[in-house]
Amino acid sequence: MREALELIEGVQQLGLFAGPVIANGVEPEPTLVGSPGDADTLLGALAELPDADGVSGRALVSCVRAAVSRAALQDGFRKQLADALGNHAIELPYLADGAPIERLARAFETGMPA
Repeated sequence: MREALELIEGVQQLGLFAGPVIANGVEPEPTLVGSPGDADTLLGALAELPDADGVSGRALVSCVRAAVSRAALQDGFRKQLADALGNHAIELPYLADGAPIERLARAFETGMPA
């Protein structure tokens, strides 16, 4: 998304209209069940899990922290894109293998500016 933001800025500096932009592969924000204070307790307990199938609890905590960090970065880019384009940003969800293409088509149709 950063590259799209740089392109939009350049186009706007030339006095041209930029839009719409398609943000492909937008992942949903990760959520933890419980209150915000439970996150540290949950991650602490996860870190103490014994190794299973060659994966340690500490590795799982690293994965969770990376996912949360990536989501925060993506959210910031999404907000900048919305500020730059208003409703001319179309977000298409990340689809795992085997996900129905109809879900992607619906997201594209509902995201199209009028």
